[in-house]
Amino acid sequence: MEGWTIRSRATALDSWPQVLQHHVGDRDAVAHAVGEEVVARFPVLDPDLPWREWFRELLLAARPILRAYPGVARRLALRGPNVPAALPIIDHGVALPARSGLGVEAMAAYHVLFAGAMSPIAIEDDRSAAGVCPHWT
Repeated sequence: MEGWTIRSRATALDSWPQVLQHHVGDRDAVAHAVGEEVVARFPVLDPDLPWREWFRELLLAARPILRAYPGVARRLALRGPNVPAALPIIDHGVALPARSGLGVEAMAAYHVLFAGAMSPIAIEDDRSAAGVCPHWT
């Protein structure tokens, strides 16, 4: 979600920048809306899964979704999934490790797991944008 402007997004949508700004807002509001739409595509998983399996299934399913929208993983890694579509993910992502004995450290565990999974995807995005093979050699 780096290296773009309201004008470039409006052009891609066959619209005018003023229309996009009127209906969505400034650049940050557009990026937030894109993040909301992308996170809403993440699967809703069974909250009764063991926490490790829940995270594995969520993050493996999220990777191809995020790769289709370069820059979103970086934004999520840096700012967290601060969009309404992420609330069930955050709730379960914190509750599951808490129930598994991590207690007050469950939030930190969730953050490490989520941000840690977003970082390699963000690196792949950067490598692709730079014209470098996105896979580690």
